[in-house]
Amino acid sequence: MPTEPKNSRAFSNSSYSLNHKTGELVFDPVSASDTGEYTCQAQNGYGTPVRSDPVHMQAVEMNVGGIVAAVLVTLILLGVLIFGIWFAYSRGYFNSKSLPSKALLCTVPPSGRSSGVTSEPSPVTASTCAGLDLQGI
Repeated sequence: MPTEPKNSRAFSNSSYSLNHKTGELVFDPVSASDTGEYTCQAQNGYGTPVRSDPVHMQAVEMNVGGIVAAVLVTLILLGVLIFGIWFAYSRGYFNSKSLPSKALLCTVPPSGRSSGVTSEPSPVTASTCAGLDLQGI
């Protein structure tokens, strides 16, 4: 590998640059074609050059098709959810008019007595449930 790949005709499309002072190899941008084995060789003119153990770099491209498919599926599901809510609302499933405006919470004493428990039913009237709205019941 040449130290200046852009100056070499064979490496003109490569994406790396080498810093001569630090020995740092930078890939900008990294691509799948940069996948491979890399070593570092140090030499200073005295003795024999020393080479590092090879390091394997694996670079993979983004799966753009998978990302687009995931976004489309998410948008379709969101559309179906919105349609379902709209459909249920238009059919009256979320209509608050079908629910009573106030709950009927009152104690009805047995007829003729002021307290006690009896099994006979007692009519609920406005006088026995004072202060509650009994309209529409």
